[in-house]
Amino acid sequence: MLRHNCSLNNAPVKPVILGLLILETILGLAGNFFALWIFTYRLKTWKPCTIYLFNLSVADFFLNICLPFRIHFFLTEKWIFKDPFCRINLFLLNLNRAGSVAFLTAVTLDRYLRVIHPHRRFSLLSTKSAKKVVCFTWLLVLSVTIHILTEQKIGVTECKTFNTNGSATSSVWQESIFFVELLFPFFINVFCTVCIIKKLRDLNMDKQHRVRKAVHLVVSVVVVYAVCFLPSILSRIALLVLEKSENCKGLQTAVNAFDVSLTITYLNSAMDPIVYCFTSPTFRAAYREALNSIKLRFIKEETQGSETSKDSDS
Repeated sequence: MLRHNCSLNNAPVKPVILGLLILETILGLAGNFFALWIFTYRLKTWKPCTIYLFNLSVADFFLNICLPFRIHFFLTEKWIFKDPFCRINLFLLNLNRAGSVAFLTAVTLDRYLRVIHPHRRFSLLSTKSAKKVVCFTWLLVLSVTIHILTEQKIGVTECKTFNTNGSATSSVWQESIFFVELLFPFFINVFCTVCIIKKLRDLNMDKQHRVRKAVHLVVSVVVVYAVCFLPSILSRIALLVLEKSENCKGLQTAVNAFDVSLTITYLNSAMDPIVYCFTSPTFRAAYREALNSIKLRFIKEETQGSETSKDSDS
């Protein structure tokens, strides 16, 4: 149990949380539906990196269908969808976080192996092998999130993964998984990025166009990771340090910071399409082709409309 007598709430940051959730829902739905459409109907060449990005988009889709229910929860300050759907909602939110982290890391590792160990056998994975990696990754992600579906919340009025209202701490297992799934991949991403940039500079290749794109890729992954997930790690550490103290003001600040930072983790679904463009030339080409096709269709319809209008006037 939390050893303090503080009355905690998220009222001070509720407008910020709601604003973020609405923004993330709009941008995430628009960006990921378009991305999934391109992956499904426009992409002709599939490489290991593209397969990882497609699965990243699938993980983001799970988040997109959950966010409207989170908005309703924060607006009404009450969960009205009963226990089973609360567990499903929290499960999908955690599945997205773990899946996003895993597939962002897979993209970075793929580029790391191709740049640092270009002639090793494991650096040249086939699409078939990449699919096996994806299956293993999903099994790993499921293994660390499936427990949420078994945690019954009878009579639940608050549907949260982490309890920050002073009633009880999360389980040791939950805390461990949270830090391991975020911290360990973060260090991997930073390590791979530093190694890639150093290797390219040692070879005096950092100014070549294709090499710059490779650097932009790994840097974009680290930026998305740092913006979306690092704040929740730091604020959770602060909350765990302060939760047994009697410093109510400090504890309230830590609770508010963690609530906001947890909402910021959902921003990854809106930022991931940027990674797709930096990462995959095939996705970028398909994206441009799709936009040009939409633009041409719009111009054609506009032209036909104006011709019809002229005919009717005459």
